[in-house]
Amino acid sequence: RIAGYGVTVTRGAASAMMFTYSSVLLTMCRNVITHLRGTPLNEYIPFDSFHSFHRHFALTALVYTFVHVVGHAINFYHIATQPADDLTCLFREVFHMSDELPKFHYWVFETLTG
Repeated sequence: RIAGYGVTVTRGAASAMMFTYSSVLLTMCRNVITHLRGTPLNEYIPFDSFHSFHRHFALTALVYTFVHVVGHAINFYHIATQPADDLTCLFREVFHMSDELPKFHYWVFETLTG
């Protein structure tokens, strides 16, 4: 396992971010809020205080964004600290059958994603 738990953390936080950011938009739509006030959900969710509801979703999205960034940092650490033999199957264009590992500068500034 090259990436470890970083992929799980990153994907889970990304899914939660997708839900919360779409909910942030819906909490400010007046027509949606007016419609939801007439449903039984109004007893459990405070649609009348939609500004605080909007802020609550925004802060939740911010937390999931932070967790997502930490997950990417974990992924970067795991890939950057793998031995060259383990990474040759993933990055054949990078490793030309040598035991030399690229340094931090290479991963950040010289790769396609960096």
